[in-house]
Amino acid sequence: MLHLSMPLLSLPNIDGILLPVTALLLGLLASVIAALLQIILRRRKGETTQDRINRLAKSLAGAVQLINQIEKEIEERRSLVTKLQNDIHTYKRIASLNRSEVEAVSQLLRGELRREGGRAFWQNAAVDFLFFVLGAGITLVLSRMSVR
Repeated sequence: MLHLSMPLLSLPNIDGILLPVTALLLGLLASVIAALLQIILRRRKGETTQDRINRLAKSLAGAVQLINQIEKEIEERRSLVTKLQNDIHTYKRIASLNRSEVEAVSQLLRGELRREGGRAFWQNAAVDFLFFVLGAGITLVLSRMSVR
Protein backbone atom coordinates (compact mmCIF):
# COMPACT_ATOMS: atom_id res chain seq x y z
CA MET A 1 0.00 0.00 0.00
CA LEU A 2 1.38 3.40 -0.95
CA HIS A 3 1.63 5.89 1.90
CA LEU A 4 2.16 9.51 1.12
CA SER A 5 3.43 11.70 3.91
CA MET A 6 1.64 14.78 2.66
CA PRO A 7 -0.66 16.27 5.34
CA LEU A 8 -4.25 16.92 4.41
CA LEU A 9 -5.18 20.55 3.97
CA SER A 10 -7.42 21.90 6.66
CA LEU A 11 -10.66 23.06 5.13
CA PRO A 12 -12.15 26.38 6.15
CA ASN A 13 -15.15 25.65 8.29
CA ILE A 14 -18.53 26.87 7.06
CA ASP A 15 -19.03 28.05 10.63
CA GLY A 16 -16.35 30.62 9.77
CA ILE A 17 -19.23 32.61 8.33
CA LEU A 18 -20.24 33.46 11.89
CA LEU A 19 -17.62 36.23 12.16
CA PRO A 20 -18.70 38.20 9.06
CA VAL A 21 -22.38 37.80 9.95
CA THR A 22 -21.68 39.00 13.49
CA ALA A 23 -19.74 41.97 12.11
CA LEU A 24 -22.65 42.73 9.79
CA LEU A 25 -25.17 42.64 12.61
CA LEU A 26 -22.99 44.82 14.84
CA GLY A 27 -22.53 47.26 11.97
CA LEU A 28 -26.27 47.39 11.35
CA LEU A 29 -26.93 47.87 15.05
CA ALA A 30 -24.38 50.69 15.20
CA SER A 31 -25.94 52.29 12.10
CA VAL A 32 -29.42 52.13 13.61
CA ILE A 33 -28.22 53.60 16.92
CA ALA A 34 -26.35 56.37 15.10
CA ALA A 35 -29.39 57.09 12.94
CA LEU A 36 -31.63 57.27 16.00
CA LEU A 37 -29.23 59.63 17.77
CA GLN A 38 -29.05 61.82 14.67
CA ILE A 39 -32.85 61.88 14.45
CA ILE A 40 -33.12 62.98 18.07
CA LEU A 41 -30.45 65.66 17.61
CA ARG A 42 -31.91 66.93 14.34
CA ARG A 43 -35.41 67.12 15.72
CA ARG A 44 -34.05 69.51 18.25
CA LYS A 45 -32.39 71.43 15.40
CA GLY A 46 -35.54 71.44 13.27
CA GLU A 47 -34.79 68.70 10.74
CA THR A 48 -37.60 68.09 8.27
CA THR A 49 -39.22 64.74 7.63
CA GLN A 50 -37.82 64.70 4.09
CA ASP A 51 -34.29 65.18 5.45
CA ARG A 52 -34.76 62.22 7.80
CA ILE A 53 -36.19 60.07 4.97
CA ASN A 54 -33.21 60.90 2.75
CA ARG A 55 -30.74 60.12 5.53
CA LEU A 56 -32.47 56.84 6.33
CA ALA A 57 -32.52 55.85 2.64
CA LYS A 58 -28.77 56.48 2.42
CA SER A 59 -28.19 54.43 5.56
CA LEU A 60 -30.27 51.54 4.21
CA ALA A 61 -28.47 51.67 0.86
CA GLY A 62 -25.15 51.40 2.69
CA ALA A 63 -26.45 48.43 4.69
CA VAL A 64 -27.65 46.71 1.50
CA GLN A 65 -24.23 47.23 -0.11
CA LEU A 66 -22.52 45.75 2.97
CA ILE A 67 -24.87 42.75 2.92
CA ASN A 68 -24.14 42.17 -0.79
CA GLN A 69 -20.39 42.26 -0.13
CA ILE A 70 -20.72 39.73 2.69
CA GLU A 71 -22.91 37.44 0.55
CA LYS A 72 -20.28 37.58 -2.21
CA GLU A 73 -17.53 36.69 0.28
CA ILE A 74 -19.58 33.80 1.64
CA GLU A 75 -20.15 32.45 -1.89
CA GLU A 76 -16.42 32.72 -2.65
CA ARG A 77 -15.64 30.76 0.52
CA ARG A 78 -18.19 28.11 -0.39
CA SER A 79 -16.61 27.64 -3.82
CA LEU A 80 -13.18 27.39 -2.18
CA VAL A 81 -14.50 24.74 0.21
CA THR A 82 -15.95 22.77 -2.72
CA LYS A 83 -12.65 22.98 -4.62
CA LEU A 84 -10.66 21.87 -1.58
CA GLN A 85 -13.05 18.96 -0.97
CA ASN A 86 -12.54 17.85 -4.58
CA ASP A 87 -8.77 18.11 -4.11
CA ILE A 88 -8.95 15.98 -0.96
CA HIS A 89 -11.05 13.39 -2.80
CA THR A 90 -8.43 13.23 -5.57
CA TYR A 91 -5.62 13.01 -3.01
CA LYS A 92 -7.35 10.13 -1.23
CA ARG A 93 -7.83 8.28 -4.55
CA ILE A 94 -4.16 8.70 -5.38
CA ALA A 95 -3.12 7.63 -1.89
CA SER A 96 -5.25 4.48 -2.13
CA LEU A 97 -3.51 3.17 -5.25
CA ASN A 98 -1.80 -0.14 -4.56
CA ARG A 99 1.77 -0.97 -5.56
CA SER A 100 0.90 -2.66 -8.87
CA GLU A 101 -1.29 0.26 -9.98
CA VAL A 102 1.48 2.74 -9.14
CA GLU A 103 3.99 0.65 -11.11
CA ALA A 104 1.64 0.47 -14.12
CA VAL A 105 1.15 4.24 -14.16
CA SER A 106 4.88 4.90 -13.82
CA GLN A 107 5.68 2.45 -16.69
CA LEU A 108 3.16 4.23 -18.89
CA LEU A 109 4.72 7.60 -18.10
CA ARG A 110 8.26 6.27 -18.70
CA GLY A 111 7.19 4.90 -22.11
CA GLU A 112 5.70 8.26 -23.10
CA LEU A 113 8.84 10.07 -21.99
CA ARG A 114 11.04 7.63 -23.94
CA ARG A 115 9.02 8.16 -27.14
CA GLU A 116 9.08 11.93 -26.76
CA GLY A 117 12.83 11.86 -26.04
CA GLY A 118 13.54 9.92 -29.25
CA ARG A 119 11.36 12.23 -31.31
CA ALA A 120 12.99 15.32 -29.77
CA PHE A 121 16.48 13.93 -30.55
CA TRP A 122 15.75 13.60 -34.29
CA GLN A 123 14.01 16.98 -34.42
CA ASN A 124 17.03 18.63 -32.79
CA ALA A 125 19.41 16.79 -35.13
CA ALA A 126 17.45 18.05 -38.18
CA VAL A 127 17.45 21.64 -36.90
CA ASP A 128 21.18 21.44 -36.13
CA PHE A 129 21.90 20.10 -39.62
CA LEU A 130 19.80 22.86 -41.19
CA PHE A 131 21.77 25.53 -39.35
CA PHE A 132 25.04 23.82 -40.28
CA VAL A 133 24.10 23.89 -43.97
CA LEU A 134 22.95 27.52 -43.73
CA GLY A 135 26.16 28.52 -41.96
CA ALA A 136 28.33 26.74 -44.54
CA GLY A 137 26.34 28.35 -47.39
CA ILE A 138 26.65 31.84 -45.92
CA THR A 139 30.37 31.31 -45.37
CA LEU A 140 30.84 30.28 -49.02
CA VAL A 141 28.81 33.23 -50.32
CA LEU A 142 30.66 35.74 -48.14
CA SER A 143 34.08 34.28 -49.07
CA ARG A 144 33.27 34.56 -52.80
CA MET A 145 32.05 38.12 -52.33
CA SER A 146 35.24 39.17 -50.56
CA VAL A 147 37.42 37.62 -53.31
CA ARG A 148 35.83 39.80 -56.00
